[in-house]
Amino acid sequence: MPRDAATRHADAMRSLTAEVDRLRHNLDSVSRQSENLQAALESNRRIGMAVGILMVT
Repeated sequence: MPRDAATRHADAMRSLTAEVDRLRHNLDSVSRQSENLQAALESNRRIGMAVGILMVT
């Protein structure tokens, strides 16, 4: 592989690696956000049930 082609190939690989790292970071962030939202939804349901019980009593 000529020097220029090897350099372009190496640059492309670095760029792809950086993009993969960025996407992994984004996926981790969205996964954490999804877990937090699920926990909040479950908590909200429990609070709603407690409010309902209090209203009945």
